[in-house]
Amino acid sequence: VQIHDTETLMKRILEISKDLLGSDASAIYFFDPIKKKVTDILTLNLTTEYTQRIAHDYRGLPGEEVVNSRQPVFINDTLQDPIYGDRIHFMSDNKIRALLILPILFQGELIGGLTVYYHQPREFTESQLQLGSTMAQTLAIIIKNAHFHQAESKQRQLAEALVQAAASLNSSLDLEIVLDQILEQVVKIFPSSAANIAMIEGKHACILRHRGYEQFPGYIENFLGIQFPLSTPNLNKML
Repeated sequence: VQIHDTETLMKRILEISKDLLGSDASAIYFFDPIKKKVTDILTLNLTTEYTQRIAHDYRGLPGEEVVNSRQPVFINDTLQDPIYGDRIHFMSDNKIRALLILPILFQGELIGGLTVYYHQPREFTESQLQLGSTMAQTLAIIIKNAHFHQAESKQRQLAEALVQAAASLNSSLDLEIVLDQILEQVVKIFPSSAANIAMIEGKHACILRHRGYEQFPGYIENFLGIQFPLSTPNLNKML
């Protein structure tokens, strides 16, 4: 997937992630995990010198840890972290004191990383990690839609809907309200008779919010809280 296929959409995600996470700069990196190289980059407020140097070789840097672990990685203060070694002056010259890298994953496949940068040291909160992961998941969907040659207008609607849903995480402390907003946005893009959001707990998926099921015969009034084994064929395929 080439960045220019969905460049407008991904630039919008960079702007949104910068605003929601309070960062000074951000970037999307596409990885080649075999060659240990970055194959494509889209940036916001980063110098060309910085992106070219990181793209040349990220071995030994936080990006390599993300590629290997497929988990978010953050650096609270680049000038105090030994991982940068003789690159400390380079990081200082580029005013990068803290960063958060979030893997862009789609059905277990690593596509790339969303990175947000800060000019000052900082401590990252769990809510920031969750919100950042939501943005990375949004990017994964956009990128895969481009890969499957879906219409640009459909991708834009999907991006805006998911960004709006992600933004609700930053505007409400009521989980039910947030989940209802996410469902509302999803059904706008994927017209359906019914939809639900479930949380994985152990070996089961527990229904947290739903809509549309009341129209079906045999609808169970107390649908919330129903648990389905992860071995159920549909769930097993998704996971």
